[in-house]
Amino acid sequence: MTVKNPDLRKERIASVLPNKKEPYDSCQCLYAEQTCRHSLDQHEFSGCSFESIVFASSMRGCLFMDAVFENCDFSNADFRESVCRRVIFRKCRMTGADFSCSTLQDVQLLGCKADYVNFNASSFKNILLKDNLFMNGAFSACKVKEMEIHACDFSNADFFQTSLQDLDFSDSVIDGFTVDTEHLKGASFNAAQGLAIAELMGIHIK
Repeated sequence: MTVKNPDLRKERIASVLPNKKEPYDSCQCLYAEQTCRHSLDQHEFSGCSFESIVFASSMRGCLFMDAVFENCDFSNADFRESVCRRVIFRKCRMTGADFSCSTLQDVQLLGCKADYVNFNASSFKNILLKDNLFMNGAFSACKVKEMEIHACDFSNADFFQTSLQDLDFSDSVIDGFTVDTEHLKGASFNAAQGLAIAELMGIHIK
């Protein structure tokens, strides 16, 4: 099924997105204000916009290209092994969402509530994170290249076995976050954060 009719934006997403592993290509369609309960595992979406959608379903192994999610609710949703390319998540709720083993390239997360989100073993390239809440988030064993971070809250987040090379946390919150010292090299922190990092490394500053 290829979705190309912009008039579909007023339809129920449950009727527009049947449980078939077929692409939704270059449609520039807007799906709005609905709840999706279908399993969408391994579906492909290109050129789609999603606004105020509650995803109460599995989306494991999906491919999203040139897509926008705005004010959507992914709480506890299953996005494992998904691929996101040129995707914007704006003001979405992602509490407890599972993006483990996923690939994100040219992706922006803006103003999202993503506490307890799971990105373990995921790959990030050319990413913008701005004004997001990642408290208690899981970022272990990730591959990160070209990530820009502004005003995010990583309190108690886990970065174990993830290289922080070239990442700048200086205007973000990192209270209680977990990282192994061998992967701290090349990261940037403000002065107050630096004291906490020194303590983490066993350095006592008087």
